[in-house]
Amino acid sequence: MTLLANLIKAEQAVKYANDKLLGRSSNRSEDNMHAVQKNLMTSIEGRQMRLYGQVDRKDSIEELQERLGDIKYTERLVTVMHTNKWDVVKTSRARREEIGRSLDAAEIIRDKIGNCQEHAILACHYLNNKGVSSYMVTTEDDINHVFVIIGGPDNLDGKIVSVTRDDPAAIFGNFTVVCDPWYHEWFSVQQEWRQKMWGILNKTKKEWVVELPSSLQLTLTSSNHIT
Repeated sequence: MTLLANLIKAEQAVKYANDKLLGRSSNRSEDNMHAVQKNLMTSIEGRQMRLYGQVDRKDSIEELQERLGDIKYTERLVTVMHTNKWDVVKTSRARREEIGRSLDAAEIIRDKIGNCQEHAILACHYLNNKGVSSYMVTTEDDINHVFVIIGGPDNLDGKIVSVTRDDPAAIFGNFTVVCDPWYHEWFSVQQEWRQKMWGILNKTKKEWVVELPSSLQLTLTSSNHIT
């Protein structure tokens, strides 16, 4: 396919994965922040209905409104929510692995929870149904991310490839695109890898990784394994 066709399919796959794991079903920071804000707003609205004229008690309307505007407070709640959801994600993955369906999109949709790995599996599933080959790409543990590429060579299934910030097209090809549902991104490897992919991986790397190494190891899994 052409670069434009790959970009269009990547965009569609991103939207599909996001639609299936929207809001509370995702463990993205942005979704967790929205959930925290919604919870606080619901509390405020409830207090306004029940406590009209009585704002001098614990958790008064003013206190709740203060919390809603307190970035540090809401960020703490987001961290707690992320941790709780991550425990659920791990449990869901263990269940799927136990029944031999780790890469099954229907099971992920059933579980209704996911991190970047689940979003990538859903994107590959969508592309499979459209007759588009893809790879799920897993970084090293310390870099901590999973995304999808479309338009790569046919011989990379199960391979570990080494990529740099500056020359990924040497491995992936000129028409290859990144499809990253976790960050709502789709872009040309040749044109935007240096800026966008390295920017994404700088966000996902574990906190003890001071800076990305000059070369990264990526494990590629063909979408043929994803159902």
